[in-house]
Order: sequence, then structure tokens, then C-alpha cells
Amino acid sequence: PKKNGFEVLADIKQDPAISSIPIFVLSNLGQQSDVQAALSMGVEDYIVKSDFRLSDVIEKISKRLSV
Repeated sequence: PKKNGFEVLADIKQDPAISSIPIFVLSNLGQQSDVQAALSMGVEDYIVKSDFRLSDVIEKISKRLSV
């Protein structure tokens, strides 16, 4: 509760036990600097909630994970 999403992401990426888990960011933060920061930290994709329908999100994740 005392960390923002970028801090949590950094913690995940530094933990060898979970660092290889694919991460998709689903956020209302849509500024290019936020998107670029997350992508540079190794996320699979960054999805701005207001720009997608749920079905679009599911499709995007399925394609990335080849499900």
C-alpha cells in the first residue's frame, strides 16, 4: 500500500524467483513517459484502461502469451 506500481514492478524484476513472470500493466496513466518507463522496466505491454474494451485486453494478452 505504500508503493506505487513502478516501485512494485522494480521489486518484481529484482526478485529472481518471479522476475521472469510476464507482466502487463493495466493503468489509467497514459502519458508517454509512464508507458516508456514501464516498457523499459521489462513489461510485456502497457494498456491504458480508457483506450480498451475488456475483450481487447484479453485478445492482446492472449496474443502476447500465444494462448
